[in-house]
Amino acid sequence: MKENIIFELNEKNFQETLKKNNFVIVDFWADWCSPCKQMSDIFLEVAKELGKKVVFSKVNIDTCSSIAEKYNIRSIPSFLFFKYNKLIDTKIGMISAEKIKELIKKNFNT
Repeated sequence: MKENIIFELNEKNFQETLKKNNFVIVDFWADWCSPCKQMSDIFLEVAKELGKKVVFSKVNIDTCSSIAEKYNIRSIPSFLFFKYNKLIDTKIGMISAEKIKELIKKNFNT
């Protein structure tokens, strides 16, 4: 977990995190994924700025394959946006910090 700003989710805490928080972004990734590693710094940058309004979290698809299967993750990195425990948007692949902020504003009205 990077600086306690981005939360590592797993089968035990995934649903609880979605239920307890109004706005959650989940980054689906893997250790072997080069674009995922590049996105990690961008995701952290946005989390530092907006982490008080939105919960930033990550799911490793290799260790949490059942969650990845449930949300039909076929390509990584994939970003899922949850509002009040409901999936409302998905973005696949590399995206800029500005695009993440734009999606947060659009989806969460923040």
